[in-house]
Amino acid sequence: MFMYYVEAPFTFGLRINFPAKQYLFESGIIVSKFLSKNFSASEIYHREGISIGQEFNNFDLLWSGSFKWCVNPKKKKNILFGLKAVHSIIPINKTYKIYHFDYGIELVYFFI
Repeated sequence: MFMYYVEAPFTFGLRINFPAKQYLFESGIIVSKFLSKNFSASEIYHREGISIGQEFNNFDLLWSGSFKWCVNPKKKKNILFGLKAVHSIIPINKTYKIYHFDYGIELVYFFI
C-alpha cells in the first residue's frame, strides 16, 4: 500500500559549537494531511490490508527528533550528517492502534 501525505514541520534546534566539532539537536511536531492511497497488485489479489487501508485518519500529528554533526568543521561548516526518528503522537487508523514510525540517516548541505 502506498500512502500520500503533505507534511508541515514545526521544529526548533539547538546548535552546540566546540572548537573541533559542531552538533545540532532538532525536535518538534509535524502536522500532515492525508491525500490518497494506492494498493499494490499483490494486496488487491490477496486482499491483504484492504479493510485496514480504508479507515486511515485524514490528518496525522507526529513528533520528530534528530541529531546532526558537522562533517567539515574546519572549512565552510555547511555539510551535516545525522540520525532522525519520527513517530505518531496519535494513531493513524480509526479502528486499529496503528502508528507511523520512521527512522533513518540524513545528509544536509547548506548553500549559504
